[in-house]
Order: sequence, then structure tokens, then C-alpha cells
Amino acid sequence: MLYITGITPSLSQLTYETTISLIKEAKERGITVIFDPNYRKKLWNQNEFKKFYKKIAKDIDILLTGSSEANILFGSKTNEEIVKETDAKLLVIKDGSNGAFFANHEESFFKEAYKVKEIDSIGAGDAFAAGLIYGIQKYNIDDLSQLSKYALAMGALATTSYGDFYGLPTLNELNQFLNHQLSDVER
Repeated sequence: MLYITGITPSLSQLTYETTISLIKEAKERGITVIFDPNYRKKLWNQNEFKKFYKKIAKDIDILLTGSSEANILFGSKTNEEIVKETDAKLLVIKDGSNGAFFANHEESFFKEAYKVKEIDSIGAGDAFAAGLIYGIQKYNIDDLSQLSKYALAMGALATTSYGDFYGLPTLNELNQFLNHQLSDVER
């Protein structure tokens, strides 16, 4: 898999062109391309951001976006309308502590977030992405039920401590959380 965020192409013309080249190379090699917009208004304006997305949209297999980023890219459309507008094999639209919308060509649903004692949300989006990738690797892109559990659990658990990565669980802790529906991981 190739995981690309919207940060890298916004840093310079070289990183913009390199990102495009990486995506093209990945597609030629049959590598799954994941795009997480991770929009930062200090790095580029919305028009540049949308222009970049349109340039790569046909090559994206998985679009992993936040609801505010989806609004920038697609306007005020419903999640179901966005599904029809994207060629991605998997669409995930995160909505923070509310949960996330998951859709492929077979099904779509909104799944609520796991309830945990939130301390700090920094790093939750990255943890969510890691959980999604793990779920895809373990099950496959079509098993929304399973991959959504891992994504939402990782995102939730990342908020149970301060900082970017301190709340990330081990695989054993993650499975314990999922299997026992614990509200927190014992550390």
C-alpha cells in the first residue's frame, strides 16, 4: 500500500510532483493507493487543494477523509452522494468522536465511535488510519464490518493519553479492547 497525505504535496513543487509520480508508479505496479487529505489551510488554499485532489482522484483506491475535508472536496453533499462521485474502492469519512462513515461498492454505513475517557485527541486521525490499514491487511478492503472496528478502536484508544503516540495500544491490547469492549486499555 502507498499511503499519501495532503501535507506532502503542499510543501513544495518538488514534493507535489514527487507525490504525483509516486501515485502513478504505485498504480502501474498494482499497489493500493490510500489518500488521506489531512488538509492544512496554512499550507495551501482550498482551490489548490481541490485541484490536486482532482488530479489524483482517478488513481485513489481508498479515500480516507475527515468530514470537513470532504466538505471542501465535494461541497455540502451527503455521504451517500459522495460515494457516487468517487471512483475509490473504499470511502471512509471520519467524524471525530461521533464515529465514521464506511462505504465500498457493496455496502455503506455509519458506525459510532467507541466511548472512552478522552484525554487528548492529537494523533487520533493517524491512529485511525493505522487501524484501517491493519484491518484491510487482516481481512480485506471489502470487509467493512471488521476493518471499521480496528479503525475506530485505534482512533478511540489514541485519545486516552496525551500526545501523538503514547495512547497507541499493542496489538494484544487492541484485540483485548475489541473482544471485551473495554472502555480503556489496562497499561
